[in-house]
Amino acid sequence: MYHMLYNLFFTSLPPLAIGVYDQDAPEQVLISKPTLYNYGRLGKAYRTHSFWITTLDSAYQSLAIFFIAIGVYSGTDIGIWEFGSTITSCCMFAMLAEVALETKSWTILHVGSLILSVGAFYAFYLLYSYTCMQCLGLSSNTD
Repeated sequence: MYHMLYNLFFTSLPPLAIGVYDQDAPEQVLISKPTLYNYGRLGKAYRTHSFWITTLDSAYQSLAIFFIAIGVYSGTDIGIWEFGSTITSCCMFAMLAEVALETKSWTILHVGSLILSVGAFYAFYLLYSYTCMQCLGLSSNTD
């Protein structure tokens, strides 16, 4: 269940905080030089090579997460649900690390969004694990 909530609840807040509160330049500089807004308004900030670099970085991160998890669980009898939970956790922490690296100006809202995302993830994980022992006919391994 929490695999489906991953993008909606656990990883949506930090990118929103960056989009709303992150600053490329201090307020005084932007007010004194309004021509700096032309850079984004005219699309000069968005280049084709930036898209491909981001795409390659995303592919690298996803492959690294997947194959590290495959290597760690090699030779074990881990099930698809446990493996999926591991991958989901790794993806969430990779996204939060990427967000932390991309943030240019930290505010309390940035820090709060990161903490809230991790807290919501683990709170839901614990609550769901506690209440859903036989969901969808899945074995709870307590028989």
